[in-house]
Amino acid sequence: MFEGIKKVKKLGICGESNHFYDAPKCLDNLIYLAKLEAIRILLYDRYRSDFLHRHPVPCVGSFPPNLKKLTLQGTHLLWSKLTIISKLPKLEVLQLKALKLFGDELGETVWEVSEMGFPKLRFLLIEKKGLKYWKATDDSFPCLERVIIKNCRSLQEIPKGFSDSMALKRIELWGCTPSLVNFAKEIQEEQESFGNNILKVYAYDTI
Repeated sequence: MFEGIKKVKKLGICGESNHFYDAPKCLDNLIYLAKLEAIRILLYDRYRSDFLHRHPVPCVGSFPPNLKKLTLQGTHLLWSKLTIISKLPKLEVLQLKALKLFGDELGETVWEVSEMGFPKLRFLLIEKKGLKYWKATDDSFPCLERVIIKNCRSLQEIPKGFSDSMALKRIELWGCTPSLVNFAKEIQEEQESFGNNILKVYAYDTI
């Protein structure tokens, strides 16, 4: 599918959802773009505007080895399948925008990041998700500098391990609950008690 553009470094894929139903394995060909560093995948339905569609994300072996930036919009993804993305060795920027992520077999929308998950990630954006629980170890996100959470109204806490992060500089909360804002500020205060004044928390349009 991607013959002739094997040297491309940035790629955007945008199309109607039914086209991807007709070719469900087309995204698996991304592996052949060895030089690709940034990709944005946007799937939409002309009859709907909320981008809540069910489309599979490629397996980790299908992503190019040098990928540094990944934006997913309008794709179907179980929270548990984010483990696939966490294994990308060079990923620095991850944006999960205006898409529907689904819970596990019990219906729980839990994102549990494994030890040393996202080893190089520096920037994370989560927007409009049904996430309720976000768990991570102290060794998850070791390089994360900036987190933006938008309209995650069911999320009450962010990983407590962030209080031990020396890399984290900024947490932005947009349209989130007061309890989530307070939890983030507690993490900031805990870091300050250790003499680390780098982390700042910003809250906008708190519901």
